[in-house]
Amino acid sequence: MQKALKASKRFHGIEAIEKVANDASQILSLGNQTGEGWFLTGEMIELLKSGVPNIICMQPFGCLPNHIVGKGMLKELRRQFPGSNITAIDYDPGTSVVNQLNRIRLMMATANKNLAEEQAKKAAAQQDSQTHATPTAKGQAAAVVQS
Repeated sequence: MQKALKASKRFHGIEAIEKVANDASQILSLGNQTGEGWFLTGEMIELLKSGVPNIICMQPFGCLPNHIVGKGMLKELRRQFPGSNITAIDYDPGTSVVNQLNRIRLMMATANKNLAEEQAKKAAAQQDSQTHATPTAKGQAAAVVQS
């Protein structure tokens, strides 16, 4: 599978578990072995480092370790990765579907707002670079002829 992913034009290969563990160990102890343990945080770091700022952390069935490790790490992940947009969604039998959908919609609205801001900055930078560009060779030649 790793070979196929690396050969793909759309996907990247899977990060080595040692690298995921090393990244996670910068935030929490690898002694967290319950539920997803440190691996959940490591996967979120991997996504953030690969340029995926929008993450939905789904937490099923009132999983207490996932609530602690998943939700507990969000603040630190947001601090270390400014611009990250991470939300935790509980998928329990008693959880309101409306609440779940509203939280996902809010996350998507934030993602769209961040994307629009990023595109506006790129457009402004591109426009700025065009207005302050050095004269072209043709323009330089015309300036020499006129003088």
